[in-house]
Amino acid sequence: MRQITRTTNQKSSAIVRILVSLPLLGIGIQHLIGTAPLEPILRGAGIPFPELNNVIGTGAEILAGALLITGFFARAGAALTIPTMAMALYAHAVYDWADEPPVILPIALILGSLYVIWKGAGAWSLDLRNSKKTAA
Repeated sequence: MRQITRTTNQKSSAIVRILVSLPLLGIGIQHLIGTAPLEPILRGAGIPFPELNNVIGTGAEILAGALLITGFFARAGAALTIPTMAMALYAHAVYDWADEPPVILPIALILGSLYVIWKGAGAWSLDLRNSKKTAA
C-alpha cells in the first residue's frame, strides 16, 4: 500500500498527472450526462455487453480522472486509465463515429499514465501530503 502512494515533490509528475486527468474527467462526464454517449460507440466497435461496458467504462474514466486530479492513489488511477484508453484505441481502429476525438488522445493518456505509474503523483498531491505525514 505504501509503495502505491510513494511519491516525490516533482512538479513535472504533477503536471503530467493533471494533464491526464482533465480529458478523462471531461469525456467521462460527457458520457455520463449523455452529451457524448458511449454505448453507440461500443456497439459500433462490436464490443461485447455494450450496456454493461458503458457503465463500467464511464465509471472507470471518472474514477481514474478523480484519482489523478487529486493525486490520491494516483498510480491506481493511472493503472485504471490504461485499459480504458486501450479500449478507446480499439474503438478508433474499428469504428468511425461522429465527433471522434483524435487518436493521439488515448495514446497520450496511456503514455502519461505510464509516467505517473513510474514517478508517482508528484507535487500538489494527496499522496505526497500523506507520505509526509507518515514520515513525520
